[in-house]
Amino acid sequence: MDRQVIINLEEILPCSYTRDVELVPMFCFEVKKEVAKDALYIMKDYINKQLYDKYNHLKRCRKCTNSVQILIGACNHIPFELSQKLIEKMRQGNNNNQYNDFITTKIMVSKYAPITRKQYVEWSTYWPLYYRKPDKDILILTKEEINKYIKLINISIDIGKQYGTCNSGCVITYNDEIIASSGDNIKNHPLQHAPMLAIEQVSYKLRHIWFNKQQEKTNLQKKIKIIHKQQINNCDSLNNNKHEKNKNNHHILIDNISNDQYLCTNFYAFLSHEPCYMCAMALLHSRIKCVIFDKENKNNGALMSQEKLHCIKNLNHHFKVFKTIRG
Repeated sequence: MDRQVIINLEEILPCSYTRDVELVPMFCFEVKKEVAKDALYIMKDYINKQLYDKYNHLKRCRKCTNSVQILIGACNHIPFELSQKLIEKMRQGNNNNQYNDFITTKIMVSKYAPITRKQYVEWSTYWPLYYRKPDKDILILTKEEINKYIKLINISIDIGKQYGTCNSGCVITYNDEIIASSGDNIKNHPLQHAPMLAIEQVSYKLRHIWFNKQQEKTNLQKKIKIIHKQQINNCDSLNNNKHEKNKNNHHILIDNISNDQYLCTNFYAFLSHEPCYMCAMALLHSRIKCVIFDKENKNNGALMSQEKLHCIKNLNHHFKVFKTIRG
């Protein structure tokens, strides 16, 4: 029995959101502020060839007190033709011929682009960076949402303890209503994990709801045809009004049928344990919107412990994942 109670939820984000800075060596050279713009123009194409795509998060220069450092890239030298142009420009800026060469300096820069504001502030201390807002925003839950989700997690835990052969439980909701719930049956069947059984319940219910609505649609169509025949025969205005009323009711009912509903689209899953690879892929293929779990599955967990399937870009569906915080 858990001594600590669930007090909050934390989102399981891609590793890029939480990693520390990783530095790589590069080189820069220094010029006076007066010629920095011209020097950067001379070096622009050469720098971009080295930094394009992979290091677009690095700014091309860094301002110092009386000078500007210009980033070269991974090479510690500048091609002869470009160096001569730079020397000429620096001589013009100082009105003398004392510049015959310039010194390159080794620096350490961030290998990766910052994803969060915190990373941006910390990593920019090594070399100036650009910050571009990521496609995947961090979801901030309201206090009401957190309390609501904690209650549903506790329900899944209780279901697991009461009905699961391995104390694992799953609850699936839609618009905050419980659609399916199940404990695991692993000791009797190796594939009957709690999420698998809950998804099976959802598919069963959706199949029967769809079938019943199709039957209702067919029956309404038959009634409308009968009324339509009465209208033709009677040419009665009252019957006309009645026909239009029935026709409108028919369309309202048909509009409420979600014919394109695919399994768990826009559904939430609350799990007592972090799902394994099989269950995580089943949730992904069923198009779940959000998964919230309590205990880690250190050996086989597919959403945090061993892998983060919901963060793999190559997959054709992605969903939010939260883990409980106990205290």
